[in-house]
Amino acid sequence: MKTCWQILEIESTTQIDIIRQAYLARLPLCHPETDPQGFKALRQAYEEALRLAVNPVEEADDEEKDAAAEHEILRAFRTLLDSESDRFQPSAWQKFIQQLNTWNMEDVDQLRWPLCAIAIEARYLSLNCASLLAERLNWHSFNDSEGMDEEEREAFLEAIQAGDCFDFLSLLEYPVALQNQTVEYYFALERCCRYHPDYVTAFMAMEGPWFIPDDVKLHRKLLRWYSSVKRGMAELIPVAQQWQAEEPEAKMPVITSVRNGCTVARGKACLPISAHTGRVTHLHKPIICCCSGASVIARIISRC
Repeated sequence: MKTCWQILEIESTTQIDIIRQAYLARLPLCHPETDPQGFKALRQAYEEALRLAVNPVEEADDEEKDAAAEHEILRAFRTLLDSESDRFQPSAWQKFIQQLNTWNMEDVDQLRWPLCAIAIEARYLSLNCASLLAERLNWHSFNDSEGMDEEEREAFLEAIQAGDCFDFLSLLEYPVALQNQTVEYYFALERCCRYHPDYVTAFMAMEGPWFIPDDVKLHRKLLRWYSSVKRGMAELIPVAQQWQAEEPEAKMPVITSVRNGCTVARGKACLPISAHTGRVTHLHKPIICCCSGASVIARIISRC
């Protein structure tokens, strides 16, 4: 069950203006005529957030009671998901599963769906790691998920089967804030490309900094996505050239489209950027960050 803050996609706050802005930002996505259930949940979350903003002590009391009553395994799982060093590590997930295996079958059966619900609510989750727990608890085989939203559960299990869009371990050498921003950005981009293709062009046209990890799987996905909307990115030219050399016949249309789209992008200026500080010379200019091996560059882009 999501909290009002998770539905509004903001941190717990007592500032009414922030709550109202979050509600208004989500409102167009949950129109009462096209998505009455979503609108109802959003409205209830908004009203609950306003109530807690006026009386934050009530929320603190509820959290303390919930924490005291929560099962040891559930607390351990939340700790794993919050760990900056372990959350994307398959070995850490295997260690958690070993801890889970020390409990009897009856306890594990009762924990199956609460663990799934916590995973669904996690903001920065490795689907590859979650698949390890899904296999152990047979999330794909059971349909007795009492108290869970079935559509949400099915969508989550489908996402697990698809897996991460890139190797999250490639982010571990960078600051946590950059890790989180990168995971969130590519999750949104992949979801947009898969389920809302009509909005891909607008999504890619948004200004702001973003980071491209050193991951061939992701590079090729970006090549497909940018090609699908006939947009170019100069940093993808070497990826296209290497892909063409490896699979000259199958990938030629993609490379041609991207290469043509990058004609103008080749002339854009580049600025040095530090992956650990994120600082550039001109902070007021929109930038796009690209990691190629150990080097990181920033390219100035502008909205058409």
